[in-house]
Amino acid sequence: MTALLEAAKNAFYCACHEAAMSDQLAKVGGDRSRLKVIYPSPRGLKLEQNVFDSLAGWLKDDHRICVLCGRYEGVDERAVGRWVDLEVSLGDFIVTGGELPGLILVDGLVRCFQAFLAMQSHPKTRASQMDYSSIRNSRNLGNFLGILCQKSF
Repeated sequence: MTALLEAAKNAFYCACHEAAMSDQLAKVGGDRSRLKVIYPSPRGLKLEQNVFDSLAGWLKDDHRICVLCGRYEGVDERAVGRWVDLEVSLGDFIVTGGELPGLILVDGLVRCFQAFLAMQSHPKTRASQMDYSSIRNSRNLGNFLGILCQKSF
């Protein structure tokens, strides 16, 4: 009985992945070359600014990205093998699902587009041009609960 339930569960997951990916493929007129499926995974390519820049350049040519997010035990390897074009990682750690890494991927991509940056009040400095070691919090926190706080961290 347990083997039968496991088989039914596997069939259900495969059918869900197929339906979701088929729907995404339909949104690009069935042209698989215009759809890039990205899977957040600890074994993937480490997300750095050059990866965001490359993906943003690809998106500018009227392509789509679909982020396939696993939960707890990930995504069925058959679906990964069939659909995934790129696995990306935030680092050498594991979280319970791919949703947060997926959101970070989307947020990093959005910042690559000039139209988005024009709406922001912060400087348009590219992350790849920044010296992260020089970034400091310069808010003057003053006195908090009787504790004198330094002006920068």
